[in-house]
Amino acid sequence: MLDIEKYIYYKKFDLKDYLLTKPTVPTEMILTLKEPPLSNSVFEFTIKFHQNGKDNDYFEFITNPIEIRVE
Repeated sequence: MLDIEKYIYYKKFDLKDYLLTKPTVPTEMILTLKEPPLSNSVFEFTIKFHQNGKDNDYFEFITNPIEIRVE
């Protein structure tokens, strides 16, 4: 997590814990899986962002497909 406004520089958080801080939009966010998938597969992730704001209060996108392999 990189959130310059909150002076957080690349610190690892549980997403639920971070959201409890009522953050503004972070400068950069990397999401990681807590557990690997059960088998090799191709995944797409849907990212949804809601914020009370003037202009853009909802944002959604689907990531490009990515293969995650179990080793």
